[in-house]
Amino acid sequence: MKIIDQWALVTGASSGIGADIARELARRGMNVVLVARRQDRLDELAIELRRDHSVQADTDACDLQDEGAAAALLQRTQARGRHIHVLVNNAGFGLHGNFIDQDTADLRQLIQVNVIALMELTHAFGKVMAEHDGGYILQVASIAGVNPLPSYAAYAATKAFVLSLSEAIAHELGDRKVAVTALLPGVTWTEFFDVSGQKPTTYSRIFGMSSPDVARIGVKAMLAERHSVIAGWRNWFAIGLARVFPRHVRAWLTWQVNKNR
Repeated sequence: MKIIDQWALVTGASSGIGADIARELARRGMNVVLVARRQDRLDELAIELRRDHSVQADTDACDLQDEGAAAALLQRTQARGRHIHVLVNNAGFGLHGNFIDQDTADLRQLIQVNVIALMELTHAFGKVMAEHDGGYILQVASIAGVNPLPSYAAYAATKAFVLSLSEAIAHELGDRKVAVTALLPGVTWTEFFDVSGQKPTTYSRIFGMSSPDVARIGVKAMLAERHSVIAGWRNWFAIGLARVFPRHVRAWLTWQVNKNR
């Protein structure tokens, strides 16, 4: 499918993987709608993309926690005459710590952003794509969604949802010219660490990747219409090694590493 001069919508575009995916799409000639809460960051990125890649760049500062945010976002893009050919669901955050010690309001917010908003955006924009000229959906999941993850229990559960949903609807929508790809990054050097409250570890220093590298891997896999892609050989190796053990053993090993941090 042709992407040059088409429109992409990227959530969580104010920093990190989202911003770098927007840069990669613009480098390939796509116009972009940048979505996040921080208008100043969106404006800075929009100026950069217009200057460096001669594409159109819209901004839409909104909070995906708000009820009806997905439907309202679709309505605004359609009102501007922007037919979205690529949807990138990147918005999300993590929570680090023991599950019962976390505030239920924070857990609810986590599920609203990581699960419900992603599901509603996928449904709303995917339906339009399927009824018209097709398109691409790139879902930013995580290798955390592959295994139970003590100290990140709720976060890992949200990413397991993203991975399962994405791989299932990739088959449902494939016959309707909509390609769905789940991107599974591991440790990526972004603001995630500041938000989640986790400090860098020896593991993260060894296995960590740069955000631009993750973005390139994700966009390339999306355009190749792969159902899922693990970002980087180190993460691929780590997942393969972990699968040697039963799930309960993987969870126990992770807990031994994380419980005193």
